[in-house]
Amino acid sequence: MGVETLRMRAKRPLNSPTFLRMAVRCSSKPMILIRVAAMSRLKPRSLNSPSSRWQNNLLLDGDLRRPVTRLIPSSACVRCSINVAITVSAGVGEGVRLRWEEGGLPGIQSCQGFPYLILLLEAGFKSLQRQRLFMHPSKRITGSYGSSLNGKTVVLGLTGSVACVQSFELCRELMRLGAKVKVAMSDAAQEFVSPMTMEFASGEKVVNKVSGAVEHVALLGREGTADLLLIAPCTANSIGKIAHGFADSVVSLFALTALGSGKPVAVVPAMEEDMYHRQPLVHENIVKLKSVGVEFIEPRREEGKAKIAETQDVVLAVERMLSPKPLAGKRVLITSGATLEAVDPVRVLTTRASGQTGRALAREACRLGASVTLVHSGEAVPGAKNVRVESGEEMREAVMRVLGEGCDVFVSAAAVSDFKVKARPEKMKSGQAVELKLEPAPKIVEEARKRFPSVFVVGFKAETHLEAGELERVGLEFLGRHRLGLVIANDVGRHPMGGTRNEVLLLSRARQPVWVEGRKDFLAQKIVERLCEELKRA
Repeated sequence: MGVETLRMRAKRPLNSPTFLRMAVRCSSKPMILIRVAAMSRLKPRSLNSPSSRWQNNLLLDGDLRRPVTRLIPSSACVRCSINVAITVSAGVGEGVRLRWEEGGLPGIQSCQGFPYLILLLEAGFKSLQRQRLFMHPSKRITGSYGSSLNGKTVVLGLTGSVACVQSFELCRELMRLGAKVKVAMSDAAQEFVSPMTMEFASGEKVVNKVSGAVEHVALLGREGTADLLLIAPCTANSIGKIAHGFADSVVSLFALTALGSGKPVAVVPAMEEDMYHRQPLVHENIVKLKSVGVEFIEPRREEGKAKIAETQDVVLAVERMLSPKPLAGKRVLITSGATLEAVDPVRVLTTRASGQTGRALAREACRLGASVTLVHSGEAVPGAKNVRVESGEEMREAVMRVLGEGCDVFVSAAAVSDFKVKARPEKMKSGQAVELKLEPAPKIVEEARKRFPSVFVVGFKAETHLEAGELERVGLEFLGRHRLGLVIANDVGRHPMGGTRNEVLLLSRARQPVWVEGRKDFLAQKIVERLCEELKRA
């Protein structure tokens, strides 16, 4: 189907009794309404504007008179037999560019500087015919965990390691964050995992040999549709092939094409530990690839092997490579979770905090380019410097030490115990009444604010059973009293600590209060997004 993309400024909306509503799902953009109407008399000008390509899908309604209800994959086919005009209403100075792809829906590209866009589809009938559209069941999880990889296409390369069995879940995790995943497999990889398995995982045809469609160029050439080549797992043999320019497998051919076109390449090694850490030729090949910009995601050292990195570590590395870096160069200190105040050798005073929010904040800050130090007692967050503490006093000492070394942002997300007790050296006997004298514990935020006034401080304020207006008042009072840059207030009476979801109120001096509700990883995205905005104003 031939297509001509044209630009014009419409004086008024196109009106027609027959129109199709569509919407574009744009990463970090509001929903944009598109109307398709019968062609009017237009005086368009040619559009010749460079733009960065997005791979977002269109939402298309099954009934031409009802709103959009479901997501249609880019592999779906729409047959048009009418000249139509698509008007795009976007923000000031913004727009979207649509490009028809053979056998699929229009791809999406970002453009600047014009509010309307016209796409002409050739034909001459006054009807629109559609065949039934099919979404691969595996794609229904796309974006279910987040939107950090929305619009991104990742080529996942598999080489001959038993670690290929982890690639299925890695593929699914990337999709859950919004990515489209295309899988390429070497012959050796197919000895461990079948192409059919990976096709089911990704919902896309697997490339296990290069055809006349020149898949390596179509995906990873200069005009290719992919954003990243991720080789996971990558064997010593494949590292050597790529380092010396051998293209005798699908994966090594893809890697050499990507390196030639400037597409980013990430490698997740998996091999014997001695081969990875001590074999001089393998080490030389790794150094050679790093020197040309290949990103290595370090393996786990377990049981005498350099095992493939944990899936979440790989996903975070991919997010970091493909995300904007508004926090690049920023040093961010985050406290997370509960502290433990010893009563005796067995018992402690603590809170119900799980540390999920703090860890999610650390991951999000890492993803956006920050150098993150996380002070906590929970599970380690990849990409961050994890400092282990137990008591509130240990956390206070760690925070002051890190702030003294230099920090730009301090996020006090930990639920530090407000009280401490003088610990008894021996276990208290059960079956008898015991009196404990609770003493107030020092406030870490107060001390940090006094000792390091130039640091941007984000505070958390938890209350119980307050009306929205009262919670806002308490949060703003906390903001002003400690001269904080941002406060996150929440009612733990309605959303108890330890759950996977929460509802919080974002408060600052410069902006109106904003309520955010959802999974804690989603909340972390919104909090860090707001933090970036406040840092620009600071």
